[in-house]
Amino acid sequence: IHGAQAFLAYTSAAATPANSASAKIYDEDGVETDIYTGDMTESTAFYKSVICRTPTGGWDTAAVNALQGRVGYATDYAPVPYWQGLMIQVAYAEGAGYTLIADPGSYVLSGQSGDLLAARKIAADTGGYAIGGQDAGLLRAAKIGLDGGTYILSGQDAAPLFDRLISLDAGSYILTGQDVSLIYISGYTLAAEAGSYTLAGQAAGLLKANKLSLEAGAYVLTGQDADALLGRLLAAETGSHVIVGQAANLLRDGRLVAEMGSVVLIGADSGLVYSGVVPPVVVGQRQAAQGVPRRGPQGIAKRAAEAARRTN
Repeated sequence: IHGAQAFLAYTSAAATPANSASAKIYDEDGVETDIYTGDMTESTAFYKSVICRTPTGGWDTAAVNALQGRVGYATDYAPVPYWQGLMIQVAYAEGAGYTLIADPGSYVLSGQSGDLLAARKIAADTGGYAIGGQDAGLLRAAKIGLDGGTYILSGQDAAPLFDRLISLDAGSYILTGQDVSLIYISGYTLAAEAGSYTLAGQAAGLLKANKLSLEAGAYVLTGQDADALLGRLLAAETGSHVIVGQAANLLRDGRLVAEMGSVVLIGADSGLVYSGVVPPVVVGQRQAAQGVPRRGPQGIAKRAAEAARRTN
């Protein structure tokens, strides 16, 4: 709030003779500000104004609400003075320093059931609604802990006119939201556990007991590589997977030419951890294994005697 100004409009019962009266403003300090004191003999509206003094504590809402206007103080009221109006105008900056705390609200859709004149069927299209509003600006740049939310889609079962089968195409839905920014992005690690989801539905009944040609399907599991905190080796055990399905009954009891199949195992090379020197095993060197030296005079003589014995 920058300040305040008082305005006064007055006349008298007659233009002559002169009279005398006053109009004043009192602020929260009890200090008087005189708007006008003197002769008010005017046959048409006459105006005066004055700037109100600034209170000791400055201008605020309480200071504006404490302003009081008083009229009278007549020393001569012949002719009778008339105070046509007393107004205080306040100058302030809009929207500064005020905050509204908004609690979550709710709404209820109500109405009256519409009774039909005839018992006929109405084709009902899907409807929609949009929730709009204004972004709430936070007073401080602090973090808010958000719990997971849920929503429920409810309605009324649609009863078909005839008991017939309906071809249903696959549907889909999209979950959208906003990325969650972490408070700290370095030196911290989040332990992520495995998640799961369940696909549920209703079995589709076939119109006729015919055979369906089924092609092989596939699915892709995607994700993000998990970086280890330390560059250490992990002991990896063997894994397994199970392929389940339903036996395919053949239309005829004939022979099938079955070609060889193949599987491809892919993975990452397993680097061995160095644990020391492994002594080599030499095949065919019995002398070395028995501790006979291979070199020197003793070794040469020993080998010559063995050669002579094999010759005889």
